[in-house]
Amino acid sequence: MSEEMRRVAYFAHAVEMYKKAKNQSGREAFANLRRIGADQYIYDMFELLHVHGTEYLLEELDAYAAKRAA
Repeated sequence: MSEEMRRVAYFAHAVEMYKKAKNQSGREAFANLRRIGADQYIYDMFELLHVHGTEYLLEELDAYAAKRAA
C-alpha cells in the first residue's frame, strides 16, 4: 500500500472513530473535522497519530478543536 493510501485509510479510520465518540453521522463528523481544519491536521500528523491508539487520537482531536475555538 502506498504512503498516500495509508494516509487516506487512516483518515477514514479517524473519521469513523470520531463519529462514534461524538455520536454523529459520518457526514456530520467529516463536516465538523473539516470546519476546524482537523482534516488537514490528521493528514499532516499521520506519522505521529497512527502509531498511537484511538483514545490518543480522540484526545488530540479534542485538544485541536479546543485550540481552534479559543
